[in-house]
Amino acid sequence: MNWLTANLPVLTFITSVLIAAISIRSVQLRGLRQQWIKRKSDLYAEFWNCEFCATARWWLMGGFDEIKPILEKRNKTEHGEDLTKCENAKIEILDKFISKLATFKDYDGDFMNAKKELIWERSFRLWIEKMGRHHELVKYTFECWPGLELFHFRNTEFVDHSGKLIEQKLPT
Repeated sequence: MNWLTANLPVLTFITSVLIAAISIRSVQLRGLRQQWIKRKSDLYAEFWNCEFCATARWWLMGGFDEIKPILEKRNKTEHGEDLTKCENAKIEILDKFISKLATFKDYDGDFMNAKKELIWERSFRLWIEKMGRHHELVKYTFECWPGLELFHFRNTEFVDHSGKLIEQKLPT
């Protein structure tokens, strides 16, 4: 009797266990992918269906003059102490909008791969670029959302190639 014949039951068992483990892992990964797709779809729907995001998108698409003086006023104080209740409410809308963008981007954490990054870029890069065109918004974001790497306003006149704010280029 040769070695293979003598060990066939053990090899069959090991092979069966490996096939079962691979199958279980495959099902788990499929489930995780479906959960990821569902959550991303929910976040995407929240971004497009919420009223405050619609308001912020409108500001960025052409209504920026409505919030520009509020941002200028906010940027002159440390914590927005001089803002009226109405002005503060508009800043809150802007903060919620930024938060939605950050939530969508950071949902994947360390698991952001090239494909997921491309999905994010196609979905939201336009809004980041529009934000980067307004020095008041760039300054507000850098000061009130420190460390949020979501907002590297590159290719604007207010930020250098590394994403750092160029203070001397911001009007006072």
